[in-house]
Amino acid sequence: MEVKGGFMMVDVRRYGQSDEQALQQLLKENKADSSYMALIQSEKYTAAFGAYVEKRLVGIIIGWENAFHPSSTYVKFLIDSQYRQLDVAPFLFNELVEHVKRGFIQISVWESEKEVIHTLQMNQFNEIRRTYMPTLELNNIELKVQFSDSVGRITTLGEMVSTPQLMKQLVRLVQQNYEETHRANPVAHMSVEQWEKLVMAEDIISEASFVYVDEKNEIIAYSFLHAGEDEMTNEFGWCGVKDLNQIDILPYLATEQMIWSREQGKTYITGEFDSTSPYARALYQDLPFQKSPAWLTFQKQKKD
Repeated sequence: MEVKGGFMMVDVRRYGQSDEQALQQLLKENKADSSYMALIQSEKYTAAFGAYVEKRLVGIIIGWENAFHPSSTYVKFLIDSQYRQLDVAPFLFNELVEHVKRGFIQISVWESEKEVIHTLQMNQFNEIRRTYMPTLELNNIELKVQFSDSVGRITTLGEMVSTPQLMKQLVRLVQQNYEETHRANPVAHMSVEQWEKLVMAEDIISEASFVYVDEKNEIIAYSFLHAGEDEMTNEFGWCGVKDLNQIDILPYLATEQMIWSREQGKTYITGEFDSTSPYARALYQDLPFQKSPAWLTFQKQKKD
């Protein structure tokens, strides 16, 4: 498809293997990371479309799927900084939207990317979530444990592995909370055993993933901790409670995790906090994080 952008003709066509060198050049000139090429070479990849000006690749849009959220086609795109005035992004989006037959089309961008957000809104994409990813320097804050309850007890994920009934109860609560907070992008149907594998992720720190259990042996709250991307950082994972009236337990568990992390010689702790999760919001608001930029997720439904 040829479209007119300013005084230049833009050729929008499906990406093919012969376009790989042009894509490598586009990524290099715009200092983009390797995730674009990795997606195209992965099993998740479904389709991609490129925008050409005088045989030069000036834009790419990539669609891929995630088995964990099977209702959506995820999108990543890049426009050459020298050609953004041509406004070719809408044409790339149109090609991808036409390719997707049903379900949702989903893309995430930083809140500072005003031009991209405008393009999405003009293409009937709606914001469904904001995610904050702050980092806290553990040595610069005072950590106090203020919560006390003589009835309940704190255990760890590592200890719970040896108690199958409690472990199954925890996994079901994690599944329920995750599904409730991701209604806009439904989760695939999976067994308890599959969810347990997700909980026991490779980077989980089981001895510092804390679970609060009451006197009836009912799980009330949980907060998981993972190894970060570098050896000086830990990362908050999934957290939740059985009842929102008990949500004040979460900052207590998280504070215990920060104390543990500092004792282990860690300097930083980070996390991803979604606006759609009341549990994540509780931590983001109650812990001494500095305000951080938002990662916005937009979605458009493609009907049959």
